[in-house]
Amino acid sequence: MVTQYGMSEKVGAVKLGISDSEPFLGRDMGHQRDYSEDVAGLIDDEVRLLMDRAHDEAWEILSEYREVLDALVLALLEQETLNEKELAAVFAPVRKRDPRPVWHSSPSRPVSSIPPIDSPAEVAAGTEGGLPQDQAADAGSESFGTGQNPPGGAVDDPAGGVS
Repeated sequence: MVTQYGMSEKVGAVKLGISDSEPFLGRDMGHQRDYSEDVAGLIDDEVRLLMDRAHDEAWEILSEYREVLDALVLALLEQETLNEKELAAVFAPVRKRDPRPVWHSSPSRPVSSIPPIDSPAEVAAGTEGGLPQDQAADAGSESFGTGQNPPGGAVDDPAGGVS
């Protein structure tokens, strides 16, 4: 994320390194470094920061839902396998977290208030006009388990996706 997509305020919006990949063949031959030791150290620091934040968030979630994990362990020790309904019952107390704040590459570049273009499928479904962060928040309002369809919807229809 840091070297490929510039997702670091310190490194900036640049692509670093030369990739010898052949994505259409499913191979990645390697990565050549075309930057200095100082920049490599900065990249390492930024990657470490991202990893530490992700680790802290994972630890926080696991700690918050420790009772759920313990219930899962006890259920698996008793039955060895659980079906979908049994898993849903164990994980019922888990709530989706609020979306993370939108990342800004710089405080002087706020996110545009103009929403992205709506696809023909969004227009046909009547779901057009939402900002990505609003769509992410709305996604948590209803959850459908495996094998469940949204009201009036079908999964894997010929048009593709949820209709």
